Amino acid sequence: MGSIFTIFMVIILVLTGCGISDPQSKQKGIPDTEERQKKQHDEVVHTLTKERNDDLFIAGWLSDEEVLYAKSSGESYLLVSFNIHTGEKKKIYQFKEPVITAKVSPSGKYAIVHTGISEFEARISVFTLEDKEIVFEETFESKEISYEWNEYDESKILLIAFADDWSYSSFIIDTSAKNVHKIALSDPFSIWHNDSTLLYLDSDPQKNGTAAPIIKYNYRTGKKEAVSSERYSFLRGWKNVYMAAAPDEKLDDFTEIVFFNEEFEEISRFSIPFPAHMAGWPPPYIDMTKHQVFFFVEPKKVKNVETNSYRTDNRLIKRNIVTGIESVVIDNLPDGPVLCNPSGTYCITGYLYENIINVEEKKIYPFVEEKE
Repeated sequence: MGSIFTIFMVIILVLTGCGISDPQSKQKGIPDTEERQKKQHDEVVHTLTKERNDDLFIAGWLSDEEVLYAKSSGESYLLVSFNIHTGEKKKIYQFKEPVITAKVSPSGKYAIVHTGISEFEARISVFTLEDKEIVFEETFESKEISYEWNEYDESKILLIAFADDWSYSSFIIDTSAKNVHKIALSDPFSIWHNDSTLLYLDSDPQKNGTAAPIIKYNYRTGKKEAVSSERYSFLRGWKNVYMAAAPDEKLDDFTEIVFFNEEFEEISRFSIPFPAHMAGWPPPYIDMTKHQVFFFVEPKKVKNVETNSYRTDNRLIKRNIVTGIESVVIDNLPDGPVLCNPSGTYCITGYLYENIINVEEKKIYPFVEEKE
């Protein structure tokens, strides 16, 4: 009888215990729920809508959540920020002339804007994004303009002014001194190596696309020196990391990619299926995040069994240049460049940056759409 009573009491205690409410356990659950809700909210991506007759282009990422875009509507020319998670828009600056190009500085603190005064005259303005202060403004005679921020010293900008016959003049803009210094540069597509030196390919202008060694040029002293015996056809740079590319000599229809540091020591080397005869070679659709994660658009041959023919589809690849770990983010990617936020969690893509990719979810969504 005692054993039966003991078993009965154990059952009662177990059943009673299952119904006990622990206030502390509920309190512990609240932050988890809030965190889950915040994450779900943050993952919502709003569409950037525009009027049918408006011109709009993306100038760059201001942060992981905000992009800067230029908008023209009638005689109104604006720079506007857009938060992809909240949908909030803020007018940053208004211009009197049409905005031709614009670019955010690597730190997200400045923007450079090219506005068109006439067909052969450009106004270049540099201003702070926080307080909208113009730190530099000058006009240049040109048909086309290109510029390259110095990530080591953002007060320095390399500017190339192309004439109608594609001859060019090279300038260093110094926003802190508020002046312009004209320099003799052998290649208009040079990149920054530090605060006073540039890198470029010593190629023959009469032989377009030929491989050439990398030259380091100090624009202050005029000193030039070759930094590598290898020859490349394409050069791109980010702070402390540089990328060079050339057709792979061992693999047909492949491009060899080499990453190296500021001391020109090799970080990694690999090949991607990108034939040199393809339109757009060398590969233009690439981007690098602050975590040394490299994104690139890779063409992929797909065979049609019925017609025994091939078509080329694109896919977005994510690769850590230090570990070599690589993964496919998106298959069947529409053609066009990629522009990723600093952390590499979202990338906008397409010729008009009309799509956005959630890298973690590996999903692509419309980003820029016209109002119906």
